[in-house]
Amino acid sequence: MPGIDEQRFAELYCEAHARLWTLASAILGDRAMAEDVVQDAAITAIRRLGDFEEGTNFLAWMSKIVRFTALNRLKHAKIRKARSLSAHDEEERGIEVADPRPALPGETVVGSDGILSPDQQEFDDQVLAALDALDPDRRACLLLRTVHGMTYEEISQALDLPEGTVSSHVHRAKTEIRHRLAEEDSDSPTPSGESPQ
Repeated sequence: MPGIDEQRFAELYCEAHARLWTLASAILGDRAMAEDVVQDAAITAIRRLGDFEEGTNFLAWMSKIVRFTALNRLKHAKIRKARSLSAHDEEERGIEVADPRPALPGETVVGSDGILSPDQQEFDDQVLAALDALDPDRRACLLLRTVHGMTYEEISQALDLPEGTVSSHVHRAKTEIRHRLAEEDSDSPTPSGESPQ
């Protein structure tokens, strides 16, 4: 009979968690929301344990669930934002409107993997801004390749993208980040008395 039990799921989930979090973070562009999405995806996966066959690619199976959950969260966030802007416009015209959405829970605190060291803050802010500017698929491919050392084939399976597309996304993401950081560097003022390098 296909499927795995909850204990085996927990083992596989723990092994894959960092990669799943990276994927969610890349899609959302929001590291704080990524953990919530990964937890929601885990709940969905536990309900569907019978759909997973032991011995098949757990990371690819879970990645599809995480990706769907993250994209769904983005869709709902856009709808809430549109409603909020619409309500704001009506308030501006003097029409009283009840808030159409429930209150959002407070942001989750990013774990130690998201804490920046104080001496790297400025540099890391520039890198994070460059990463945030990337297309979500491109960002996911780059982070899974560089942070987790996944092969193009593994990323292809996890994201359900052709291997050539993954390779192209990684290459283009690196190029875009280099250009952005070079622009940031050239825009930075040179302290008086120092010559630019």
